[in-house]
Parts: sequence; C-alpha cells; structure tokens
Amino acid sequence: MREPTIVADIADTLAGRIAAGAYRAGELAPSVRQLAEEFSVNRATAQLVLVRLEAAGLVRARRGRGFVVCDLAAEGGLEVCGLLFRHARRLPDTASALFTGVLEVYHDVLTRSARVVAERPRAHDPAPAVAALARFEELSATGAPPAALLAAEFDVARVLTRAAGRPVRLALLNSAASILLEVPEAAVAHYPASPHTHTLLWRTIITGWAAGTVPSRAELALLDDVLDLRLRQVADRFAALVRAGAGTARSA
Repeated sequence: MREPTIVADIADTLAGRIAAGAYRAGELAPSVRQLAEEFSVNRATAQLVLVRLEAAGLVRARRGRGFVVCDLAAEGGLEVCGLLFRHARRLPDTASALFTGVLEVYHDVLTRSARVVAERPRAHDPAPAVAALARFEELSATGAPPAALLAAEFDVARVLTRAAGRPVRLALLNSAASILLEVPEAAVAHYPASPHTHTLLWRTIITGWAAGTVPSRAELALLDDVLDLRLRQVADRFAALVRAGAGTARSA
C-alpha cells in the first residue's frame, strides 16, 4: 500500500527538478536504473515514476532512448501548470508567471460569461447564483479562512459560467480553480484582509441578474476594469508571498 505514495513523492521531486531546469527539454530523463539507485526503490517502482511523469506531460518515451524531457513552455497544458505551481516556494518566478497566467484565464472566462448572461438575464435562472453568493457572503461575514473563501468564490463563478452555456469555458474555470486551490499563498493573496470588496463585486453582478436588469456597455466595462485591477493586485501579493517563502526556505 506504500508504493503509490513513493511513486508520487519521487515523481514530484523529479517534476520540481524539471521545472527548475535541472533536466532540460530534449535531454534524457534519468533512467529506470538511475532512479532505482538514487531513491533506493526497485525497478518496477522507478518505471511507474516515469510513467507518471509521462502521463503528466513532463517526459515522453522515445523508442530505444528511454524518456526525454518535454519542452514545458511550448507543450505544457493546464495540468502541467498545476504540477509546476505546487513548487511555488522553490520556484517563485515560475510560480508567479503561472499564477498571473491562470488569473488571466479566470478574468477572461468571467467577463465573457457575464456578458452572455447580461445580454438576456431573464433567459438564465439566477437562483443557483443567488444561493452561491449567499454562501460566499456568509463565509466572508464569519471570517472563514482564505482557502474556504476562494473555493466559495469559485462556486459563484462556476454558476455564472455554467449559466452562460459555454462548457469549454467552464472546463477552463474548473482547471484554474484546481490549480489555484493547490497553493495556500494563492488564497491568502486573494484575501489579505476583509473580503468585502470581493463580495461587493459579485453582489453587483448577481443582484442585477436576479432583477432582470440589463447592464449598459459602460457598466460592464467598469466591472471588467474593477475585476482586472483586483486580479493584478492579487498577482502582486502572490509574487511577494512566494518570494518571501523562497527566502525563508533558503535561510532555514
């Protein structure tokens, strides 16, 4: 029963090395024999580690050569971003760049979904969004931890995106949520103090939707600008947090 954990732990260590550039794109990854010797495991376990890395898109099997490291910048998808993101404290610059990119996806999905719903608010049932917003506001009022607040806010965003009827955007939002919820600094960056401004933004969107009010283009543009400003502030706070964490880790 211990082997799956060993496989995951070793794969995570190797993922961190790949992210840090210890193994460069196009180079051979460590062989089964090398992994077995370095981590004191049998060859079957070492093979599972490489298979796990291949499934994550970090290496690719080449006949007669073993496993070659992939070019993550050119070939990596959201699942690779999530894996690299977990190494935030060791790779603050990489994590900050990924975080900003994920926030941009989040921003794009939300603004596009809000515009779709705003065009015909009465064509979309607002009840699930109202309930999700109430839950988010309840957690905000009771001083819930940042991770719980971020999960609740994603629930509101998920309802809005689902109502817009754009399944690919919903899939992107779900991927963004799973990535951001992996690292505690992401939630802290979202809610450094009172989450009042976060709930106010959502209340403006959801209450207008529930009332069947069609916002003007100027109002939608203003909401877009407010969201953009908020997310840029979040990105700046995250960068400061992970760099501070990296400094602490180096001095420990």
